[in-house]
Amino acid sequence: MLVDFDGVMVNATVLLNGTVVSSHQGGYLPWSTELTTGLVTGRNVLAIIVDARWLPVPPDGAAGGAPASTTCSPAASTGTPR
Repeated sequence: MLVDFDGVMVNATVLLNGTVVSSHQGGYLPWSTELTTGLVTGRNVLAIIVDARWLPVPPDGAAGGAPASTTCSPAASTGTPR
């Protein structure tokens, strides 16, 4: 049995009957996880823990982050929006 997610932003952990069966990290993208091996006869409990906090991690996972040329700079001190 699969469970499909349209998207979870940023981190998600899927538990079935108290056991972690899958996790997802990243942007709001569709993903699926397999539940079959964790199912038991009778009642089952499916829990999804979502942590939507923004974390300052490099988008590509590389040490040091993205090159400086792709970072945003604050607006000018005059208060005029750019």
